[in-house]
Amino acid sequence: MIRCIAIDDEPLALGLIREYMSRFDDVTLLHCFDDGILALGFLEREEVDLVIVDINMPDINGLQLAERLPDPKPQIVFTTAYRDYAVEGFMLDAADYILKPVTFERLGTAIQKVRQRMPDRDPDEAGFLMVHSEYKLIRIPFREIEYIESLSDYVKIYLEGTLHPVLSLNSLKTLESTLPESRFSRIHRSFIVNHAHIHSIRGKKVIMKSGPELPVSQSYNHFLLKWRGER
Repeated sequence: MIRCIAIDDEPLALGLIREYMSRFDDVTLLHCFDDGILALGFLEREEVDLVIVDINMPDINGLQLAERLPDPKPQIVFTTAYRDYAVEGFMLDAADYILKPVTFERLGTAIQKVRQRMPDRDPDEAGFLMVHSEYKLIRIPFREIEYIESLSDYVKIYLEGTLHPVLSLNSLKTLESTLPESRFSRIHRSFIVNHAHIHSIRGKKVIMKSGPELPVSQSYNHFLLKWRGER
């Protein structure tokens, strides 16, 4: 999954990029900024693979921002209404340089270039979930998630080595679409489990390494068959 932010002081341009990015299955748009300084602060705190940034902005322009990116430096795609900056953009090792107005097809070409430049990751280390909890946006690495339980309009995210789950206003269906199928499975209308934290299967129950026994409903019987190697 390519973790991305977009920076542009034009609301319409940001809205267009937000809409386009939602069409890519392997791209997560973490945040949109209309201020380059705020974006740099976010980049200091969070892991980001790709920055899509407009060159012509007040306070700090896209070229200046690219020079100040923290290590490890994310890929960068510049957008601008002017051709004059193309050479400077590529001198900063930009993955691509898009002239406005940005089209979905042109952005798709840029994303493909970014994919080709992305380093291979250890699948056990890569990936995380972003959720709101207690008025904060928090980042939870996939590897730390043991299982997730639905609780009315909320979910409880149980983490390895912690006593209290993370409570978030969210739905299990939404999280299921975000989590990689190779690592997580829905086993019940109320539960999603992380394969790496399963100790064993007994009957129609999943025994987690930390102790909880979670039911597998009839609708998710295919999980038991897959786990036993029967399909």
